This record gives sequence, C-alpha cells and structure tokens, in this order.
Amino acid sequence: MLAKLISSMIVQRGWDSPSNLTLLSAGISALPDPRLLKNYQAASDRIAKNINSQRPAAVVGDFDVDGITGVAELALLYQSADAPLTTIIPNRQLDGFGISHRIVDHLLRGHPQSGESYDLVILVDHGSQAHEQIQRLREKNIDVIAIDHHLVHGSLPDALVVNPRQPGCGWASQYPCAVTQAHLVAAGVARQLNLPVGDFSLAAIGTIADMVPLTPQSICNRVVAKVGLSDLRRTTNTGILALAKALGIANDPTDTNRIMFTSSDIGFLIGPTFNAVGRLADANVCVELLTTKDPERAATIVEQIVTLNAERKQREGDLLMRAIARISAHEQLADAIVLFDQAHHLGLNGLIAQRLAQRWGRPALVFAPNGEDLAVGSGRAGGEAYDVFKLLNTAHSLAEPNNSPFLRYGGHKPAGGATIQR
Repeated sequence: MLAKLISSMIVQRGWDSPSNLTLLSAGISALPDPRLLKNYQAASDRIAKNINSQRPAAVVGDFDVDGITGVAELALLYQSADAPLTTIIPNRQLDGFGISHRIVDHLLRGHPQSGESYDLVILVDHGSQAHEQIQRLREKNIDVIAIDHHLVHGSLPDALVVNPRQPGCGWASQYPCAVTQAHLVAAGVARQLNLPVGDFSLAAIGTIADMVPLTPQSICNRVVAKVGLSDLRRTTNTGILALAKALGIANDPTDTNRIMFTSSDIGFLIGPTFNAVGRLADANVCVELLTTKDPERAATIVEQIVTLNAERKQREGDLLMRAIARISAHEQLADAIVLFDQAHHLGLNGLIAQRLAQRWGRPALVFAPNGEDLAVGSGRAGGEAYDVFKLLNTAHSLAEPNNSPFLRYGGHKPAGGATIQR
C-alpha cells in the first residue's frame, strides 16, 4: 500500500520520466567522472607529491559546514599518511570570508613548530578570486590549490583552481559543493599512495547543509547525499558519533551499530550546530571534532558547540524580531531589503537575511558593524527568480570607475556577501 502511494505521488509530480527515475535510484556509478573536473588530476598529483616529500602543507577552509567538512576531508587524508598538515578555519570577525592577509602573514612565517616554510597551501570553499593573497604566497614559492564552487568573475589567480564554474570544466553542468570536490581529490591521492579511501559521510553533511541543488542537472549532489547518508549510518567517526548522541539522533533499534541519520538531522541539527560555532566563535574546533580519535576530547568539544548553538538561537530570535518590526513599519517595500543595525552580530547576518528573504519573497541584504569604519553584509535570494551574486556584480559594474560601493563582494545565486564603508 505504501509503495503504491509513493509511486502515485511521484507520477503526479511529474517525476515519472526515465531520467528522473534514474535520478531517484542513482548510486555511486552515476557519479560523473572526476577526471572531467578541471585540474582534478593535477591537484591530486601535487598533493601526493607534497605528502611524499613530508614537507609542511596547510589547508585553509571556510567557517561554514562546507568549508569545515572539506578541511576535515583533507586532514583525514594527511592523517592516514602520517604527513604534516596545518588546518586553518578563518575567524569571521577577524578575517571575513576566505583567506585574509592576516592568515597569509601567519603562513609566511612558516610552520609553527619547525619554522620550515610551507610547500603547499590548499584553499577549500574559496580562493577563486583571492588574487592578492595567492600572489603573496606564490612570491615565496608556495604552491596553491583552490578547491571552490563560487562564481568566477574576471581572471583566475595563479593557482591550480578546481572549480566547475571556471571556463573549460567538464563539470560545468554540475553544482557540487567544495567538500565533494575535496573528497574526490583526496580519494584520487589515496589511490595513488595506496592509502584508505574515505567514504562520503563528510561530503553528505556538507552537501545537505550547503543546500546545493539535488536536481537531474546536478546528479553528483544527489549521489553524494544518498550514498553519504548510507555511509553516515555506519560511521565509526569518533566526533560524529559523539555529536549524534548529544543531539539525540537515534540508533536503529534492530542494529545498535547503525545510527538512523536523515537529511533532516543534517539540515536542522548538525548543520546549524557547526554553523553556530563559525558565527560566534572559532570553528577550528569543529575540524578537530571530525578528526579526533579521542572520545573524551570529542565529548568536550560537542558540549561546547551545542551550548554555542543554544546561544545562537536566542540571539538570532531577538535580532530577527527587531528586524521584522522595523521592516513592517514601512507601508510599502522596495524590490529588495537592505538592513543595517548597530546591534547586529555579523555572524548572524546570513540567518536573518534568509528569514527576511523568505518572509517577503525578495532579496535581503543584512549588514552588521565591523569595527568603527566597516559594515559586513550577507544576502539571500528570496526566490528562484533572483541571483544574489548577479545583483551584487551589477551594482559593482554600474558604479563609476574606482567608486564601487563594495570594498569586497562575492557569492553565488542563492547567497552572497559584501563589505562596505559604514
């Protein structure tokens, strides 16, 4: 009876074409060939060379779930090879999005223990537009790999860029998040070096939390989410097990070694918990959680991040009610919402922008103060008809030469961000 009901719903919603039925049942064999991902092989070869050399490398991620899990993917690879790797998650308040000049200064000082200069820096979930920062690293003969999925405007930096949005990439029709690409590159390295190939657990967490499309055009995301959820249910990752226990994600009553992870658990429990750390504190502990083998350390970190998420919920609720009251006071709204509030926390901008965009069905860009001179904003689309990156890029392009409203900006269709003068 249930099978008939589900079949009827699929047909009524127009999902009965052969291509859509293939999508619903797609397994690992449906994943597009990673060798078509531009610079995939070159990036894998360069990382393998670095691991064999045992020279210091660093990976710099982003403070959201995609960036955190992408860094953890590479950290686990280096861990399995017993090779040195420094992991860095930028501080939202100090660095903003991507690799800041502060982080570059840190890297140019060399490995914190040995003082030896870095051989390789890998950027995850950013880097396609970090021209100045990458150039500073290249001037010191440090090679750079950028594993990214954000839109590219203008030229690419002097790095091995793995990004389906770049010209000439065989994955142009796909929209994978950064951790999926990091997983594929790490798997390629592992095969070269006869190391264990990791499963899709972390890639599934990043894919679902980053809300990338699960459409026929992006079948890679569908495969990663489906296969990765299956892998998660059998995970032995110490940190994930501790987090599942703390968040009340149940074990299978018929098999105590199987955790009943669902996409909702990732979207509404794990994702917000990780993101809260990046918004309010130091997300480097999330990478440590995903790579530690120590159950006691994992339990300590989980306690910290669950507490932070509770704080985030309270602060977000207060700021959202304040924003709704201000906007509702206007008799007529413009085509987009732009909001600045001295009381806002820049780590909560994106969450509030998303709520406002959903409520009023139009783009919302929410700014918070960053020091005395700057304001940092996060934008959300508010509907399929809108493209946040295109809106920001248009505003930049329409400005008089050298008079852009933005000191920096970036993003993709559903979300973006910008920094402006107060």
